[in-house]
Amino acid sequence: MLRSWRAWTLAVLTALLIFCLICRAAGDKDAVRELNEAAVHHEIVTLTTAAKTVTVTSVSAVETTQTAVTAAPTEPEYAMTAAEPYLSEQKAEWLKERVNLLAGTCPDFIGWLFMADTSIDNAVVQGTDNQYYLTHAPDGRELEIGTIFLDCRCDRHFSDAANILYGHNMQSGMFGDLSYFEDADSFESHRYGWLMTPDQLFCIDFFAIAEVSAYDELFDVPCESQAWISRVAENAVQYRDTDISDSDRYIALSTCSSFQDGARTFFTGKLIPIEANYAIK
Repeated sequence: MLRSWRAWTLAVLTALLIFCLICRAAGDKDAVRELNEAAVHHEIVTLTTAAKTVTVTSVSAVETTQTAVTAAPTEPEYAMTAAEPYLSEQKAEWLKERVNLLAGTCPDFIGWLFMADTSIDNAVVQGTDNQYYLTHAPDGRELEIGTIFLDCRCDRHFSDAANILYGHNMQSGMFGDLSYFEDADSFESHRYGWLMTPDQLFCIDFFAIAEVSAYDELFDVPCESQAWISRVAENAVQYRDTDISDSDRYIALSTCSSFQDGARTFFTGKLIPIEANYAIK
């Protein structure tokens, strides 16, 4: 009788233990599911617009994709600098990701501009005028800091001889670093930048920084390249000799200058198409 009672008690305890384990497993699954849902609905993403990084909270995986943002890349094995014409494969893939996402969600998006050792790492758009994107994000939302944009008169594929990008002169972000390049040492150490479009990767070989009036003829684009470059050289604060031909394409980053009222800083370089090795041949 005692043995039967012990056997019955053991069976009951075993059943209770099994029941508890089943409940715990189900609870763990619910907890995991809740955590996964929380990760989707409360994921913090970074929306990089023209001048600075804005942190927003997405409410769904779809909205996360629409912001055209992924996790920042880890540090490459070989650190990039603006003094060398080198773009790491990792950074190139990072840029390609953003270009593909933004090209599919923002009709006015035309490329991504990057320069190592600076805060220049921004989307580039082109509107129907040269005012709208002073105060709007790439997706058209109102944004006080605006977006870097290509002059509306230039070809969106950067096929013109002279192409001008406009951006605000900010304390941190967008084209706020350009004024520092008027120093000889800083100019020499910031020679190369990168522009990735949906169709092409360009290395930008910068060779001049000038101070010009906002009404200077340099802003009359499209134009003939030889006269345009000569005008850049005439107003240059820093300049290095570069080969110039009628087939070359050029780009200038333009922003407000503190040099004098109505002045513009004009940082000019040559657009060099690059293939998959991400470096000048």
